[in-house]
Amino acid sequence: MRGASNPFGRGQKLYFLTQAGLPPALCLSSVRGIVELAQANDPEHGGILLGRLETEAVSTTISQMPSIVARKDHQVVGFLLTWPKASVQIPIIATMLQVYPGNKDAYLYAPICVEETMRGQGIAAAMFALVEKLVAAASRDTIYQLCF
Repeated sequence: MRGASNPFGRGQKLYFLTQAGLPPALCLSSVRGIVELAQANDPEHGGILLGRLETEAVSTTISQMPSIVARKDHQVVGFLLTWPKASVQIPIIATMLQVYPGNKDAYLYAPICVEETMRGQGIAAAMFALVEKLVAAASRDTIYQLCF
């Protein structure tokens, strides 16, 4: 994100997360942090994230697809995951894919989640901007799933 304004203060970083690109300890702590943040924002806890993120699924997707994690003071405060469209088993997504299936190698990105106290600081926008660059570099069709 060279040259872009940084929404993060001291101790905050935005990572392009792949298991091949980061030390194993950072990936493992990121997976745990992603799952914990997702659970804190699921419908059972007053959030709106669809589906339930499982540790194994998160670990698999970050090893295969572009994923973004935002950290502050070594804690995950936001994430944006991408998934191959064939791997998503959520009914509303299946319906969306019937209406617009995208290309053969298209993928979805969602969920995006930012820790409640960190919202409004440009973290989500920074994650979207970074994944857009990664998508453009890969020349793949992306299907957006946004929840408001």
